[in-house]
Amino acid sequence: MSERLKFLRGVNAKRKSVEWVNNSNCIGTARYLVGEHSVDELTYKGDWSGKDHSSLVMSLDEISFPIAGCLAAWISEKKVYHLGVVVNSSPVLIAQRNGVGGIFSGSVSFSDVNKSYYKSGCNICYYLPDKLKKAIAKDVEVFS
Repeated sequence: MSERLKFLRGVNAKRKSVEWVNNSNCIGTARYLVGEHSVDELTYKGDWSGKDHSSLVMSLDEISFPIAGCLAAWISEKKVYHLGVVVNSSPVLIAQRNGVGGIFSGSVSFSDVNKSYYKSGCNICYYLPDKLKKAIAKDVEVFS
């Protein structure tokens, strides 16, 4: 089994275990789903390795199109104001928590998320979380 498939199975298992409503936020839930944090909990500015979460997300490798397991970020004025995980690339489906203490949706259409979070001047960017990047690199080694 490929490392990327193992990563995606992990995301899927975590997606099934996320509480529908808890005190987390979109950043905390996304971090949990991609394995960057061991629990689904509220992430404030500065909680992610002592760095502002916007800076950290934008320091990840940006990719030009969504792939399963990547982070989808709604960014305005160099700040991430919503973050979800792409769970399907065609059609694009997002796992996300709607705000602080909001409802978790394990699979919602990109257009529905975008209706809620898009505002004038924002960009939607896709980033490779570190564990997905490593999984892809391992698969490339094996298959090359």
